[in-house]
Amino acid sequence: MKPLTQAIVIRELRIALERLSLSHIRIASSDENSHRRARQTWEVLQREDAEAVEAVGLVCVHSYEGLQPARDNAARVALRKALRDRELWVTEYGDGEGSGLDLAITILHDLHYLRCTSWCYWQPIEPFSGWGLLNTEYGEDAHGSPTWVYTKYWVFATFTRALRPGMLILSSNSIDTVFAFDPRTSQLVILVVNCGVAQNAEFDLQAFSAIDDKYSLTYTAFDGSALLKDLGRHPTQASSLRISLCLPAECVVALSCNASGFPPCPLDVPVYIEAWCGKVAHVHGEEDADGAKVTLWERCTGQHFRWRLERQGASFRIVSCHSGRAWCNPGGHCNGTGIVTREARAADVGTEVYFEPAEEGYWYIIFATSRKSAHLLGEDRTQGAVIATWMKESRRHHWWRFVLADV
Repeated sequence: MKPLTQAIVIRELRIALERLSLSHIRIASSDENSHRRARQTWEVLQREDAEAVEAVGLVCVHSYEGLQPARDNAARVALRKALRDRELWVTEYGDGEGSGLDLAITILHDLHYLRCTSWCYWQPIEPFSGWGLLNTEYGEDAHGSPTWVYTKYWVFATFTRALRPGMLILSSNSIDTVFAFDPRTSQLVILVVNCGVAQNAEFDLQAFSAIDDKYSLTYTAFDGSALLKDLGRHPTQASSLRISLCLPAECVVALSCNASGFPPCPLDVPVYIEAWCGKVAHVHGEEDADGAKVTLWERCTGQHFRWRLERQGASFRIVSCHSGRAWCNPGGHCNGTGIVTREARAADVGTEVYFEPAEEGYWYIIFATSRKSAHLLGEDRTQGAVIATWMKESRRHHWWRFVLADV
């Protein structure tokens, strides 16, 4: 189907969903076979039909080049650049190679370059072929048990057991390594694919404030000699926030330990703190004295709209780029207290916050001592609406996201 024909279908589908009061349902497009074709289709839609682009809530793509695994990472980068921050799923991949090496490399490249939030293998069972994870007959000749279990079944299991829904995929300077963190359980997982000989590896975890003193380790060898083998628990370098180990040859390994103090955005860089309604937190009236109110406003470029996160022990402070003062909860454990800014002193725990994941990339901002959540008082979304503390509720007016500001 040509892109402009797709655009017609997308627009008509959105109209039909609205008519049926199903506006919350996302439209996915376009399930192209390659990253290059997906980018080309998207660029045509952007150029020719802005209404169709606005109607698309999710972009889907396969990770092939013909019937071969996609290895053109420049095409991955170009697709992600074209999509900007729009969510992307890899909805199909398969290969006939049974060791799982091609599979593991493709997953790593898709996570690293595409930043996909879902990844699907095309089908688990295939008769007389390595394209399935299991080789077994189905249909009239099915006998109820697999003829062969390929090693890539166990390789795929290493990924699916380690990378769970709701985890954050963290940045990595190595394409062979995936860092994933679950803020709900404080579990950190590190997945590494080693395509060569046994080698030493070290992981710098200074993005966290603390890690456990031991980590668990499992590995699967591409030659099938180890299948999710449990190698037990091993010491971390907790004081320096590092893990060092020797990676076995030609395998995928999964390390896991608990970690704490991970921020929702880079530290010490300007960000906007955006409510779910699109407006942002700002210092009301550009005041720069203690007690200045933090309220809601349409985003502007002034410094009183910008904030930065600073680490304070295991917690954080939200500091104004305008005044240098931090968010503060002056009301302690009371609900409905308006948040203000004030000078942050070392022992001033009233300014310490931590973050919990909400949904759709948003976070709860929780004051550490009172455990009260920052929210829009009375669900008010107007200019100057009060941002106040309240007992945390799973509702959108408690949700915030951190958007990098242009420097």
